Amino acid sequence: MSGFRRPLRPEDPRRLRVLLDRVVGLARDHGLDSVVVGMAGSEGDSLVPDLIEYIQSALRVEDSVFRLTRERAVLFLADV
Repeated sequence: MSGFRRPLRPEDPRRLRVLLDRVVGLARDHGLDSVVVGMAGSEGDSLVPDLIEYIQSALRVEDSVFRLTRERAVLFLADV
């Protein structure tokens, strides 16, 4: 069996565990200062999903976004 694994989609609930494990690992291994930020807008707010998409497109490789719903997300920002 191959060691290849498909990346989890941003809205996959398992991604939050992977994200938090990554935060802890980076902080422990490299002494990085990092931040986990929650974002939430009102249900049905059409601006928030666009804002989350914009932020996601501007993140560095070591940063991540976990989408909870269209209006809610958790951001991991490394080395802030």
